[in-house]
Amino acid sequence: MVSSRDIKSASGRLKKFYDGSAASREGKPGDASAVALKRASSGAPKASRDSAGTLKRALSRVRKPPEIASVVFATPEQERFSKSWNKEMKKKIGGNPVGREVLSYVGGDLPPVALIDDHEKKRLASHHAYQNKISLNTSWMLKEIRHHDPGAPVEKSPEAVARYLNDNPKIREKITDAYQGVMVHELTHNAQMHAFKKDVIKNLHVIEAEQHAFTLQAKYSLAEMERNSRYLRSDSPISRFERKNMRKALGDYDQHMRDIPTRKSYSKLVSAEEKREKLTQSREEKTPERDREIAALKKNEEFYGRFFEQEKGEWPKKRVSGLVLLAEREAQTNPHTAVSELILAKSDPSFDDAPEPLRRQFDKTADSALSAELNSHRTQTAGKLRSGELLDFERRRLVGAYSNLERPIPAELYQSQERQGLRARTRVR
Repeated sequence: MVSSRDIKSASGRLKKFYDGSAASREGKPGDASAVALKRASSGAPKASRDSAGTLKRALSRVRKPPEIASVVFATPEQERFSKSWNKEMKKKIGGNPVGREVLSYVGGDLPPVALIDDHEKKRLASHHAYQNKISLNTSWMLKEIRHHDPGAPVEKSPEAVARYLNDNPKIREKITDAYQGVMVHELTHNAQMHAFKKDVIKNLHVIEAEQHAFTLQAKYSLAEMERNSRYLRSDSPISRFERKNMRKALGDYDQHMRDIPTRKSYSKLVSAEEKREKLTQSREEKTPERDREIAALKKNEEFYGRFFEQEKGEWPKKRVSGLVLLAEREAQTNPHTAVSELILAKSDPSFDDAPEPLRRQFDKTADSALSAELNSHRTQTAGKLRSGELLDFERRRLVGAYSNLERPIPAELYQSQERQGLRARTRVR
């Protein structure tokens, strides 16, 4: 059981995360920084007590949260799965500089993890503030199992999936590798629950909370790619999802944040500002609780406003190296996407100033991805798997890719053009 003392202790550890270090020496109200995880990766000094902002102090005036009930597992298999999963996940996440920060915000053991059927919402995972638990969608977990073990004798039920993963630790190890970013996302919500008292103030579940979690998820994955050459190399469903999130954040962070509210899962969430204005303009009788909610929402606006402003300036700096790392992982399994990522990286203004090791990695990855693309084109041409028009389109696209990446264009691409032209003239006769 998580006691109110546990929550208070965790909230204290969250101070550096949600208050930041940009509060003025004069102590102006609301001057809280949104430095978030920058200190974790840059090694910058942490905030002192004197420089900490006012967010946590303002929110602490909300009435004392109730004790959170212990999670009751449906079966012993589920409980056994939760313990094994969290033990492995905590070890993996704790090895990452961003992950260590997230774990320090959560404090103690990770929230229990339960496998559930979620056919309607189709989410990978969810955080449940009132129960202090994380649920994982059985359907997605089963897809991941099938990728690593196509003939796995496991039924589509939480109990069967839990039993399979308990009995197959090597497969579970591979799956926890892929799920690291997803778990960081949900653990960010757990940290928000403590810092913003979401288990008391329902109105604090705003769209910014999801944008915040997706940002930290991407930051974690980027840091993990930099330190672990095996991370996200798998072509499993969850790994593809994680690479897609990374691609969006690196390509255009602002647009990535704007796209999140358009997703069906989050379409009903509104911003902290919109919720605050609605409460302020409400004709219902004013109460102290409503005043506290309005004040807390205002603090949310201030924190998230600074957080996203900070991130907008940081992500462009990560673009070139991050896209090269992504492309390197997809060069053989998804070469078309890898080539697109490399072209985007090369078009960035900072590419010309990239360090020599990164330039060498770029060239090596470009050669690998283009070679895989060329082999695919050869197979399609030899087997006549596509029409002449489509093959010519692919040939011209490949020539453009070689040119954009400044790699030597293979002569066979021009010879292919001549053969296709000859066939076209033969058909006309």
